[in-house]
Amino acid sequence: MFKSRYSFAEGENDQTAEPSPLFELLQDYEEDTPSGPEAVAVEILIESKRKLRADLANISLALDWSEPNIAFYGETNAGKSTLIEALRILYGSAGDLPGDAIGDGSPDFTRVATAHACQYDGAHFNLVDVPGIEGDEAKVATAIQDAVHRAHAVFYVTADARPPQGGDEDRMGTLEKIRSQLKPQANVWAVYNKKVNNPRQVGASLVNEDEVGSLSLGENSLDGKMREVLGIHYQGHIVLSALPGFLALVDNLPPNSRFTATRAKFLDKLDGDDLLAFSNLKPFAEVIRRNVPTVKEIADANIGKLVPPILDTALQLEKDASAQFTVPAAELKAQLTKLTPQLELIAQDASKGLLRLTDEITNRCIKRIREKMMTAIDKGLWGDAALKAKFDEIVAEEKAGLSDVVYKKIRATAERTMKSCHEVIAVLRHDLKSSDAFKSATFTASFSHALEANGGWGIDGFGLGGAALSLALGVATGGWSLILTGIGAAIGIFRSIRKSWDKDYHKSEQKRSLNKGLDEVKPKIHADILQALQRAESDLRAHALDTIKPFLSIERQMRDADRKVRCFETALREAAQNKLVILAYAERGHHNDITNERA
Repeated sequence: MFKSRYSFAEGENDQTAEPSPLFELLQDYEEDTPSGPEAVAVEILIESKRKLRADLANISLALDWSEPNIAFYGETNAGKSTLIEALRILYGSAGDLPGDAIGDGSPDFTRVATAHACQYDGAHFNLVDVPGIEGDEAKVATAIQDAVHRAHAVFYVTADARPPQGGDEDRMGTLEKIRSQLKPQANVWAVYNKKVNNPRQVGASLVNEDEVGSLSLGENSLDGKMREVLGIHYQGHIVLSALPGFLALVDNLPPNSRFTATRAKFLDKLDGDDLLAFSNLKPFAEVIRRNVPTVKEIADANIGKLVPPILDTALQLEKDASAQFTVPAAELKAQLTKLTPQLELIAQDASKGLLRLTDEITNRCIKRIREKMMTAIDKGLWGDAALKAKFDEIVAEEKAGLSDVVYKKIRATAERTMKSCHEVIAVLRHDLKSSDAFKSATFTASFSHALEANGGWGIDGFGLGGAALSLALGVATGGWSLILTGIGAAIGIFRSIRKSWDKDYHKSEQKRSLNKGLDEVKPKIHADILQALQRAESDLRAHALDTIKPFLSIERQMRDADRKVRCFETALREAAQNKLVILAYAERGHHNDITNERA
């Protein structure tokens, strides 16, 4: 219906209703409940959609797509009702009791918006009397809101040539109310309704030099302030005096009207035509007639009221995304860029530390076997069998102690590495605390979770406890035992030594053979130990570098959540720029949706 009227007004032939992408965009999610930052993003979107649907529903209920509505908006006792009454008489659309609708100056005389149908020079339109914005607005807030939503053009009526005043922290001023309530309007004029209550006030000009300055000179004038808050929608000011115009036009006041005596007083001093000319009412009536909106202009005005809540929602989404996701993710990324090389250095130190153990353990092993065997030879080992039995005994002792020695060495290296990792994470946390990252509750919760994950790493976290330790030390496969297995055969000390009855010579030959053999087999022992340590080194290095993974995961999740919110924000901005999309949304009606949202 609305799109058809709008399309026809633009000369388009296609009058069929298009699907409403905005309607689809505002539907609730039907997906599995996510977790972490994405869950927060979904909550933000759900709440934004709910509020936007409600805002659009409230506005849509008040929109009038058929008749032009021209609203008179302003402070209580500014003379809106008097001005409308005079215009109705001028347009030949007055009621049976002229003057009865004019306020008596008491607060909130007009509590509901009243539309007065007028017809003039072939145009049909409604003049809407809006409740005063300076009274008890709690009683009339909905009436004011609905009236300005229904209006297609607005005249802000004021009895003061000075600009509207702003408020403070505790109270909205007139300027803030105009910004809030009238900014969505297509066209807004200011009407300075000068109070003229005595015929002696009637002169050659309605305004003096000071009033001209207050109305139009400089950015702090009425025009300046109105243009500041309304932008291109502000059309300028008009000066008039409603009461003299009304008194000049009305000729059938009821006998008991409170205006009878005042009219007589004015007309006793002035001619009716002169009084009407002084009031400037007729030129104002022509301004209204020239600006009665067409069908297209009505549609444009209504679209203009639906766009701001969409753009306001997009702006709020941009702020939420920036505060909750964008800024923390950027801050974290900057810190992680510094963390990566620090962890690499820690991993390198850990690797070097473990691999340095190869020489230490190899030399220790050879030395202890050599010393024990030398002692045994000195005590006397006669014959190959005795020598072999003693050697096997010593090697068995070394096998038993070797795993424990290596375990302690690796564990000490792992603990130093873990401590270094925790120290750089503490610096990361401190640096982020100095930024804006922790202003985001989402980031704070995610970061705490990552700290718990890293803080819970004991030695097992580095893969050095339980089954992982067994694998690293080669116990599960007998790796360390195999290092010393067959050592006797490898060094050849059990090959028959030529027997000699000279005991000293015999011992010397045994020692020489032992030393030679141990020297020959040392590279193999070194290589075997190195191979076993490399398994632990690889695991320790990987876990040191993996310290960053929980934080990389946070950054990724934050950016994913940010994209989710900003994707919806972009879609809203695009929808707000497309008049036919807005019209399609309005055309769909959404009566059930509107009822549900307002309920």
